[in-house]
Amino acid sequence: MTVEDSEHRRVRGRLARAALVALVALVVLAVPAAAGKLWCRADPMVSIDGNEVQILVGLPEKYEDAVNGPIMVEITIPKGVPHQVIMTDGGFNGHGEVVTFRETNKKVKQKHGIKVQIKVRVPVDRAKLKNRDEVPIQLIIVKNNDRVAIDTGSIKHGAKAVFHLSRVAAPGH
Repeated sequence: MTVEDSEHRRVRGRLARAALVALVALVVLAVPAAAGKLWCRADPMVSIDGNEVQILVGLPEKYEDAVNGPIMVEITIPKGVPHQVIMTDGGFNGHGEVVTFRETNKKVKQKHGIKVQIKVRVPVDRAKLKNRDEVPIQLIIVKNNDRVAIDTGSIKHGAKAVFHLSRVAAPGH
């Protein structure tokens, strides 16, 4: 097997995992849509210490036209934990997503694993909102195909999820 074959196999594997996560997310997220609101979703995916984490950001469909900038995703993790952005999508209205990592000086506690905090904000043009509505946003975190956290916030305050990940990568790598 050549290096090129190995690289193609790795890329195909990532794409297959991304498709599986999207399918699981679709099934998991079908319940809110069935409750009467149609939600639009965007979903960057990151790797934190070898854990694949999908960040699903949603807002009611009727507010999507008011979005006027990229979804801002801030991920706070302990210093030295390996991390990377795996993929982003077009966000709402093609504005995309901006994913940033912040490292804290806190140590990883073996008992609890890696503490992760994810904050999201979605910018909107308030002039496009009827009666200056407060727009709800929903944040759902899917780790290795399992939903681990959900938060409902607002455009004004954002949404935040805090959860722990098991160590996958060996410390120091």
